[in-house]
Amino acid sequence: MFHIALLFAAPVALPGEPAAVFGDLDALHPQKLNKEQVEQLRTGARMSRVTPGGGANNWINEPGGAFAVSTDSRSRIAATTMIQVSSSPGTWNIFAEGQYCLTIEWTRVPTES
Repeated sequence: MFHIALLFAAPVALPGEPAAVFGDLDALHPQKLNKEQVEQLRTGARMSRVTPGGGANNWINEPGGAFAVSTDSRSRIAATTMIQVSSSPGTWNIFAEGQYCLTIEWTRVPTES
């Protein structure tokens, strides 16, 4: 079983201006979100990530903690340029401390939690 920790952040910038990074937010006095606030933001959210091998995963967090992830199964290691699209079921949840966690039940590789 693989364990993953996901932190989702996007740089924010207007065209031609440098992107903001987490350290730049200190002056705004950001506050940590609680479990309910994170659940509200994550439910219905469109998620995406690029795997260490270069593959793209996409899913939408459904109410109740389920999702179906689609992948293009790319791999930087693969000796071929063939891309295979597939999907697998998954679940997401928020721990009491506000941590966003997911489990993906891949069909060809071990389950990812």
